Amino acid sequence: GSYVDEIIDLAYDDDPDVRMEAIRYVYQFYEGEVKEKLTVGLQHEDARIR
Repeated sequence: GSYVDEIIDLAYDDDPDVRMEAIRYVYQFYEGEVKEKLTVGLQHEDARIR
């Protein structure tokens, strides 16, 4: 859904706390297909997300 994409956009917010919460939310509620989108997060500049 479109709001999932908005949450993923938050994973690239300027605020590291916002990024962490967005990613934690996605991982908790959207196991599966959304994680494939978040494989981009593996190349994310914030080491805490890896």
